[in-house]
Amino acid sequence: MRKQGLALCLIASLLLTMTACAKTTDTAKPSHDPNQPHVTQPDAGTGSGATTPPATGEGTPSDNPTAPNNATNPTSPTPAEGNTPSSPVDNPDQLIRQTVTNYEKALVNAINQGDFSLVEPLLVPDSSLYKSQQNLVQTLSQKGTIEKLIGLTIQRIEKAKSPSTYRVYVTEIISIQKANAQPQSKEFAWIYTVKMANGRAALSEIAVWETNQPTTPNKEQQSQAYTLDHAIQTVADLYYRGSTQDLRGYEVAKETYVVQLGVDAGSGLISTVEAFLVEKGKVIDRLVKEDGSVNESFWQRVEQMKTNKK
Repeated sequence: MRKQGLALCLIASLLLTMTACAKTTDTAKPSHDPNQPHVTQPDAGTGSGATTPPATGEGTPSDNPTAPNNATNPTSPTPAEGNTPSSPVDNPDQLIRQTVTNYEKALVNAINQGDFSLVEPLLVPDSSLYKSQQNLVQTLSQKGTIEKLIGLTIQRIEKAKSPSTYRVYVTEIISIQKANAQPQSKEFAWIYTVKMANGRAALSEIAVWETNQPTTPNKEQQSQAYTLDHAIQTVADLYYRGSTQDLRGYEVAKETYVVQLGVDAGSGLISTVEAFLVEKGKVIDRLVKEDGSVNESFWQRVEQMKTNKK
């Protein structure tokens, strides 16, 4: 009996000791407050206390600046690569430069593949540039023209008077190979109008940078009359990559012509989508303004010049 009693005492003592240890362990373990931020301990492999960043395509826009963010507008189209900044208000120049660069590359690809949708997301819908480039892609693709972007320099960016609108001065060198011909490199100088909205940038208008237009004709040009064919080629070289397709015109004064871009409106009708007033190799006026609106005084000026000619 004494031995049994001693054994029972030992067992009871052991149970009391185990219970005390369990209570001590529970007291040392901190409780988790869901209202407090989670602090990640330093990783022995990286030596830093930062959490591992999410993989590409995960996280917030600030974690992944180039990932498109359609959370606020699920129906909005996905922009081209690099066309969604992490902070568009703080750094618009970077977004504008990337957008113009993407546009130049996309336009060449669209012409070569005959697929306007490749450049479409970088254009403001229904703008003058949208319509003209849509026609340009179709025209050059049908003619079998192959292009290559040789060089591109964004010279400067200026804030326009209109809200969220910028003018971008660009020089570029394009290799243009027409069907059954050797490629030729041409240099262009443009002023693009870029509009920003909802953290995105898109191009709405194009104008010739004056440095690209001849100011003083050479002796050979001075000795020749400036004809309608010359005027059409001038517009083609400045605005349509040298293509004269769908361009037509007429004389309004001595060595001054209206050159129109017409598209098939169906039933044999031709609709004018753009027009230029060209005088001795220089575009002095155009029908579509930089903001895409119609220049109401254009045709008045044309009629006035026709009247003065008489």
